[in-house]
Amino acid sequence: MATATTTRTNDHIQKDVLHELKWNPHVVNPFPIACGHCFFCKQTLKSLCDNTLKKYIKHERRSIMVNVGLLVLLEAKPGKEAEVERFLHDGLVIVQQEPATIAWFAIRMGPSAFGIFDVFPDEAGRQAHLSGKVAAALRSKADELFAQSPTIEKIDVLAAKLPQ
Repeated sequence: MATATTTRTNDHIQKDVLHELKWNPHVVNPFPIACGHCFFCKQTLKSLCDNTLKKYIKHERRSIMVNVGLLVLLEAKPGKEAEVERFLHDGLVIVQQEPATIAWFAIRMGPSAFGIFDVFPDEAGRQAHLSGKVAAALRSKADELFAQSPTIEKIDVLAAKLPQ
């Protein structure tokens, strides 16, 4: 009795192996193919290139590095505290659409003192945020809501603990 055999080509085996790969920071491609444009390529970490790895590896979420940030200090006009609080709550929906805004916090430091603290992987992410919708809304509402112009400080992040 003849038995049917299935032959598998190298292409099929390679696709099966690549499908099973998981992200492991200790495994490095000895011949990295890198885009040269993503955050990791710009940091000379080409073996971690976001744009080429995602084509081949189904990787789990890995730690995200943040290097720069913004600290925005806001002083509400008398009687406008509730409006400032609503404005900041509404800003969350907008920044959730910004991929380079890794973390964003609207904070209250006193009865009329508010702030925003946010972090980004690089200067390009920070600039994208500064030219985005939340910054535009902040500028358009400044005279109406705030006792003085918002203070926007560019900061460098020395160390961070972010959720995995």
